[in-house]
Amino acid sequence: MASELDRRSGLRASDVDAVFFTHEHGDHHAGLRHFPNAQWWAAPAVAAAVNRSHSYTREVTAAGQLIFDAIQVMHTPGHTATHHSLRFDCGGMSVVIAGDAVMTRDFWDARLGYFNSADFELAARTIDDIAAVADIVVPGHDNYLIVSRAAGQQSRAGR
Repeated sequence: MASELDRRSGLRASDVDAVFFTHEHGDHHAGLRHFPNAQWWAAPAVAAAVNRSHSYTREVTAAGQLIFDAIQVMHTPGHTATHHSLRFDCGGMSVVIAGDAVMTRDFWDARLGYFNSADFELAARTIDDIAAVADIVVPGHDNYLIVSRAAGQQSRAGR
């Protein structure tokens, strides 16, 4: 994880001072140990679940509705009941870090939850909710995509 972070961003894990994870599935928090200097954040129910079930060197902090007075913590259920995404403004655009609320571009296009989603209908509604507020979406397991809210579809520019 550390070498991939460096390759993609030029950052070292020790440079990262905050980590937010979207839900309690292990693939979304297993890397916490690589960020010992960072504050670890998750939505309250997710933080509680991980703190109960995992033995990390310290507890995950329950995030409020805003982090750093600028990043909105959005409830985005469907993949899990407690899934949360992040929304913030950057360069005049609304960005949503969707986690597994949007698994990949293909799941976005089809408005589908992933095979292990807790509620497929809710997952589809959540994708529509994200489309209504986002200009850029960062899926949990794919590259970013640019949303054209007027057309209700994304462009291929993010590929």
